[in-house]
Amino acid sequence: MTLGQRYKQAAVTLNLATLMNKLKERWEFHFIWAQSPSRYQAIIDGLRAEQMERAIDLDKSQRYATNLQNRMLKGFSALAALDQHEALMKNQQQLAASITPILEVVPKASALKRPTLVVVSRS
Repeated sequence: MTLGQRYKQAAVTLNLATLMNKLKERWEFHFIWAQSPSRYQAIIDGLRAEQMERAIDLDKSQRYATNLQNRMLKGFSALAALDQHEALMKNQQQLAASITPILEVVPKASALKRPTLVVVSRS
């Protein structure tokens, strides 16, 4: 249905004005309420709070939170073990560098001689 079929005014703008007047008469308090943006924000905040309460009450959210906490704990303990291992390796390297050799290996004199070539003839 168009405005021209419902309202039989001479101009289209008059039909629109008539429609607006009827809407204002019928829904007066709704229009007054709708003119304040803070009211919309209050409704949005209320809906958001309801959804947050639902999410907090879910059994899955508790399970997910526990799972996350366990993974974080395992990750931190793995990092601590890695730091401890790196510190141990660093200490071992420093200790090895600070030790002076007490014994020296001297090669035997026979090991220093060159092998001689022996020629065997077959008769």
